[in-house]
Amino acid sequence: MLRSLIIDLTLPRFSRKHHASILDTGADLLSKLNSGQKKAVLKVLTAKDYLLIKGMPGTGKSSTLACLIELLVRLKLTVLVTSHTHSAVDNLLMRLIDKVPFLRLGSLSRVHPSIVPFCDAVCTKHCTSPEQLADFYKSKPVIGVTCMGSVHPLLQKVTFDVCIVDEATQVLLPATLPPLLSAGKFILVGDPQQLSPLVISKRASELGLSESLFSRLDRPEVTTLLTAQYRMNQPITRLVNLFTYGGQLECANQTVERATIPQLMNFSTDQAWLQKCVSNQLESSVIFLNVCCDNANEATNQNEAGVVKTLVTGFTQGGIASTDIGVIATYRNQVSLLRRMIDDKQVEVNTVDQYQGRDKSVILYSSTCSKQNKESKVLNDPKRLTVAISRSKHKLIILGDSTVIEQTHKVFNKLIDHIRECGTVLNVT
Repeated sequence: MLRSLIIDLTLPRFSRKHHASILDTGADLLSKLNSGQKKAVLKVLTAKDYLLIKGMPGTGKSSTLACLIELLVRLKLTVLVTSHTHSAVDNLLMRLIDKVPFLRLGSLSRVHPSIVPFCDAVCTKHCTSPEQLADFYKSKPVIGVTCMGSVHPLLQKVTFDVCIVDEATQVLLPATLPPLLSAGKFILVGDPQQLSPLVISKRASELGLSESLFSRLDRPEVTTLLTAQYRMNQPITRLVNLFTYGGQLECANQTVERATIPQLMNFSTDQAWLQKCVSNQLESSVIFLNVCCDNANEATNQNEAGVVKTLVTGFTQGGIASTDIGVIATYRNQVSLLRRMIDDKQVEVNTVDQYQGRDKSVILYSSTCSKQNKESKVLNDPKRLTVAISRSKHKLIILGDSTVIEQTHKVFNKLIDHIRECGTVLNVT
């Protein structure tokens, strides 16, 4: 059956309606969800083969999945929770602590500290025979493991009712298959507009290895959308819609829509561009700073790093918590430079890939554009840019040389054009 669904792309089967008792069993859980999230959960219950849940940025994907898993356990169903990384599995399991019994498979050194007490290495110390081990594994309604770890010998003897693959759009298709073989039906959760599986070989990518199973199966008939987001204010949401989502993404409520950074205290400047950057006005939420390229190195930009340091100092002196500020850079060398230059080590500096699934009140994105890296696929990757611009809640500031970008980076230049529509473009003087 799995071959027919994946190779032949046979449409999955759905029940016409769910049993009325389900609404009673999960009434308290479903009441916490918005209409789109509730629809997704109920659609899972009618699916006989598989369902795709497309969770756009900030739409509460993890909280929806936690609710779904809790409901499935109440319905006496077993669940295999998996993803491509240990952190992704743990982030979901942490929402289930004190709610449902679960077991985490994996090396203790790779697991989040709060999940260690639930690991098999800790929980099975009392087992003295293979039979006891097998019985213990079968006693847990929820088991969490990475996709690669799902080939665990004892899992080969266990069949789950449902397999949930989180961040499925980042998992190589072959790596997605092992956990699916252990379940009656599977749920793939992700966003094909964000980062794809990493494939280094150009030839392998051309032959289709970079296509995730989610992207292969994604069709309107089998996909339910989460579109109401709780992260970004209106100007940032508009930019993300213009660049990627075509108006599908919406603010969940007016509080989200109008949210801004607090008014800064104890900070003043006579530089107009800096005043605009630290402003708490809603219309100043999205800014592109035109910073001249120093042309010294294709993977670093001293000028951008200096401006980022000035901005971080301004925000922190004005009362923004260091932990509410995130700095993103395109290249690891620029990340290293920024970490050396920024005195406050509580300000997180990372690459775009490392910020996937994360958010901050303020995001400063150092694009590190230069004439030397004009062939850079990273800077012309719309998925990577989508991740970068959708991490901020209240303030998004992008730094780059607009002249260089216009000449050499067409996709990035499109982003700047959209910023002119919904934000502000300023020259750093």
